[in-house]
Amino acid sequence: MKKLLALLLVLVMLFSFAACGGEEADAPKTEETKTQETQAEEEEYSIPRGEVKDNVYTSAYSGLTLTLPEAAKWRISSDEDLASDMDVSVSFLKDDLYPALSQTSLAYDLKAIDTVSGSTVEISYEFYTKTPEDYLKSVKSKMDSLSGVEYEVDQEGEKVTFGGKEYVSAVYTKESVGTTSTLNYFVRVEEGILHVVLITEFYGFEGDAATMLK
Repeated sequence: MKKLLALLLVLVMLFSFAACGGEEADAPKTEETKTQETQAEEEEYSIPRGEVKDNVYTSAYSGLTLTLPEAAKWRISSDEDLASDMDVSVSFLKDDLYPALSQTSLAYDLKAIDTVSGSTVEISYEFYTKTPEDYLKSVKSKMDSLSGVEYEVDQEGEKVTFGGKEYVSAVYTKESVGTTSTLNYFVRVEEGILHVVLITEFYGFEGDAATMLK
């Protein structure tokens, strides 16, 4: 009887060791799987940078092509300027904007200013889950509140297509001290990312927002 009990005790101990060994062997595999899943998620979210050459901006990510009018004198913001505006390290502005967007509420891919008229062009991205129409209403409300003067709505909600993608457009104008400023918005939302093109025209700007994009 004692021999039988001893044998049973040995068998129980063997099974216990085997179970512990199995758990330890599985642990690295589980951690490896988690690491692979995390890497896959990071690779899935990417916003490749656009390029500017001879005053023409192109983006494979958005499909946009934007041509800055030759008649204007453009100063295009450097990566250091963009990083400063976003309050992030310039190291976040390499080939992919997603790391920068993860650190701030808005990531610029392009900022340019006509040094003669003061007109500007901005292309940016934000995390956003509502509609382009909701965004435009929010922007209009904020502009009216900050300026103390209600912007006139020249056009709002018209749909246009650039690079095979549909954008919702709006044109807002404001008269101030004898000067007219015109804000041309083109926005769309895709997979939780808001794409915004903003062309602000001041008096003396020799360009047309409608023909700059394609």
